[in-house]
Amino acid sequence: MGTETFTSEVIQLRPVAGRPPGTTFLGAQPSKATIRLNSPGGPSAQIVIDSGSNISLISSKLLEQLQPPPKPKEGQNIKINQVTGRSSTTQYVPLDLYFETEKELVTMRIEAYIVKDMNAPLILGNNFADQYSLSIVQEHGTTSLRLGESGHSILLDSSVDSSYLDVQALHNKARAIQHRKNNRN
Repeated sequence: MGTETFTSEVIQLRPVAGRPPGTTFLGAQPSKATIRLNSPGGPSAQIVIDSGSNISLISSKLLEQLQPPPKPKEGQNIKINQVTGRSSTTQYVPLDLYFETEKELVTMRIEAYIVKDMNAPLILGNNFADQYSLSIVQEHGTTSLRLGESGHSILLDSSVDSSYLDVQALHNKARAIQHRKNNRN
């Protein structure tokens, strides 16, 4: 694998909007959508499409709001590593997700492990994104979720808050912060 040579030119990707060093995270948000749970007229919920999560997760708070709540099943002992700590869970629930596209409803069945006190209501992890060939597509200033082989997509809440795309304002803010730091020293 290490002996291949490339004969073509290397293509350098350019950011859509440049940002000052140390500020590339500003405005970044998870890719989210509103879905219906367990039936086309079921309760709506926010779902986070998380390519950094291996498994799909549901908060115990959202689960309690479902009427009737699905009966938890005993699964694997899952260790959940979060930025600020660790937890574990062994219970999951089967859920039907309904995505409202421009033309029709698209549904898929998932198993989501239950996490107590999770901030996000529902996280769709790679386990089902891979199985259903879901793809996040970012083009022409919009972010959408391509729903596998259905040929349908839904718009996602933008993964970047457009108010942070004013590059000149970011440069000015970064300069002002650096100026204040220099004056304190």
